[in-house]
Amino acid sequence: MKKALASDLEDRKLIMFGGKGGVGKTTCASSLALTFADRGQKTLIVSSDPTPSLSDIFEYKIGDEIRQIPNVKNLFVLELSYDKIIEMWKEKFGEEVYEVISSFLPVGREILDYLAGAPGIDEEFMLAYILDLVENGEFDKIVWDTAPAGHTLSLLRLESRFYDHLTEAARLYTRIYSYLDKLREMVKPKTRRSPMGIIEEWKELARKVVNLLSDWKTTEFIVVTIPEALGVYQTDRIIKELEAYGIKVNKVVVNYVIPKSACNSDYLSSRFKVQLKYIEMLQERYGEEMLMFIPLLPYEVKGIEKLRKFSKYLNAKIKNLDLVEIENKA
Repeated sequence: MKKALASDLEDRKLIMFGGKGGVGKTTCASSLALTFADRGQKTLIVSSDPTPSLSDIFEYKIGDEIRQIPNVKNLFVLELSYDKIIEMWKEKFGEEVYEVISSFLPVGREILDYLAGAPGIDEEFMLAYILDLVENGEFDKIVWDTAPAGHTLSLLRLESRFYDHLTEAARLYTRIYSYLDKLREMVKPKTRRSPMGIIEEWKELARKVVNLLSDWKTTEFIVVTIPEALGVYQTDRIIKELEAYGIKVNKVVVNYVIPKSACNSDYLSSRFKVQLKYIEMLQERYGEEMLMFIPLLPYEVKGIEKLRKFSKYLNAKIKNLDLVEIENKA
């Protein structure tokens, strides 16, 4: 017998939902966040999806400032747009970045606008931002509705490459620093922090982020998929890549499963047989204990009450495909 998902994650501070676009990631994340809030835990759900849909699901205009969902105790929400993430990046790291680059090259502050447009800057900042949220302790639970799979994986690759690049930059800086320093002292006294020290701080930040994501006592990464070829194959790729970064996936939500009781037409029966083939593939690869099945529902999951109803599927204490029983319980 499985434990309810919310109970199983009682000790986790950060719960990340990932998967390809269109599989119900945001619905699952929103429902679980609401469950935690209903249990009396101060919970923040944050979305970094380029096309966020938290506002649609909660039927409430959210935006890029943390705010509480009306009439729901303990539940806070945040939708970060690309522009807001870049603005926050400039506020937190802009001055440091300028100090380091201007110690090498004679550049003006407009260089920050150029760097802000570089691929991956928004994803890189999100990691640091989530780390800050976890460390400041304001929330009992942080549920992160990540961007679609490709963005999430590139985010982790960037973190790894970022560390390597900083190491190389530090070596280069060490070789030429003495010459640049002598030139600067001839023109003006040294007043800024050592760029070498800033680089070391960035390297430490990169290490802390990787440690947070791979700490199974603090962080849980849940993959959401659908019982179709693309969903199954991409799930396999996501899990393997996450494991390469030391992030173990223990739970896979299989969404939009056609219930046996709904197969009352040739069309649905045929679709069910197709789904069953991929469900069996998932069961063979990951085992029953890792999988959670959620049926294709006859309604949109929008609004607090529908999310609460959906949460019964996420927390159903069964480990098989008896979706008829889940429907009765919900």
